[in-house]
Amino acid sequence: MNVIKGTIYDIEEAVDFAFPYQSKINTRCRPLSINCKKEELTAIFESYVLRELHELLILKQDDKIVGVTPVYWMIEDKYVSYSQGPYCLEYKEGSLHFLKYIEEHFKGYKFYINTAKEHKLSNDFFHKNKFLKLEDATLLELEKFNVYKDSVETQLLDEKNKESIYSSIDRSIDEDTYWNSLRIKSALEKFIIIGYFNPDIKGFIIGRKGKKKSIEIINYTGNTYVKKELLRTFLNQVQIEKLLRVMLYTEEKFEIELGKKHGFKEYDSNVCYIKYL
Repeated sequence: MNVIKGTIYDIEEAVDFAFPYQSKINTRCRPLSINCKKEELTAIFESYVLRELHELLILKQDDKIVGVTPVYWMIEDKYVSYSQGPYCLEYKEGSLHFLKYIEEHFKGYKFYINTAKEHKLSNDFFHKNKFLKLEDATLLELEKFNVYKDSVETQLLDEKNKESIYSSIDRSIDEDTYWNSLRIKSALEKFIIIGYFNPDIKGFIIGRKGKKKSIEIINYTGNTYVKKELLRTFLNQVQIEKLLRVMLYTEEKFEIELGKKHGFKEYDSNVCYIKYL
């Protein structure tokens, strides 16, 4: 078996191989859902062939595809990750080949993996190969909004409160959290950030904007009362900015219950792992 870099000419065969795995609950890969269309998977594979710092890795045996995974990386941040993969004829054997490739080509990087709870083979593989579990989250989404009364203690990030909010963000994260205050400042237009002050900061909520007018809550702190107040103001701001979908990924039972009170629906799971290469 050998791992090669896929080209535009490999995409059709790679999609034909991977799509049947994506259509089964115990073998599908994140972030696409089990109900995704073949065209969606094709678009992702094409983008990984055409974009810089992206590759479509293909595992072949006797000139036949036996494994596929897209991979992307960030040189400055020493970050590497799969997306939609790996798909393997024999999961353990195929994943070992891909892991060896990543270890050889990305020494010194942090290797992040996201998979679904139902994909038992992947969870077993990452556990046995010394990946550390960072998250075991429930994924919720909201597409139908209500308007709420804003809390007088909540404030959008601005010039007056930004240092308090940024300091609070950095105190709440560890070295494995990608979106620290420095990276947020460099891409501020992508975020909605709200703090709760009484009189000093007691919590905050951060949403990161994505494709198709969506936004993902990526950090959320405070006691239960503070979180209730923050979420109401956040959902109002989402509507002001005419976004259409809010995603909440959380391990916290309280946040799941709070989200459901506001109309969020469970739609997926995500288990995140990291390995220091």
